[in-house]
Amino acid sequence: MQKERYQKYKIHSNAQLTSKLIPEYCKLDSNGEKILEKAFNNLKLSVRAYEKILKIARTIADLDEEKQIKEKHIAEAIKNVDDGLKFKKGRIYKLVIRRIKKWKI
Repeated sequence: MQKERYQKYKIHSNAQLTSKLIPEYCKLDSNGEKILEKAFNNLKLSVRAYEKILKIARTIADLDEEKQIKEKHIAEAIKNVDDGLKFKKGRIYKLVIRRIKKWKI
C-alpha cells in the first residue's frame, strides 16, 4: 500500500515522508487533530516528535485500512513514541491510556 502510494516520490514507506508530504498524506479527523494539538501544546513536543507521531499514526491507519487518521491512531502513535517523550505523569497521557484501554488496542 505505502509503496504504491509514494511511487511518484521514490520513497517506500510512511517513515520516509518529508515535511512537505506529511500534510498531503497524514490527514486527521477532527478528534485526531484535537488530541494531537493537546499533546503538542501540553507536552511541548518538538516538530520532529510531532512528525514522528503523524508518520506512525499513518502506518496504524494503513493497518486499519483507513484513508484518514483517526483519534485512536493518534493515541496509539503517542503511546508508541512515549519512550522518547517523558510525559507519563501528564494529563494527556492518562487520557490516551484510558481511551486506548477502552478501544482494546
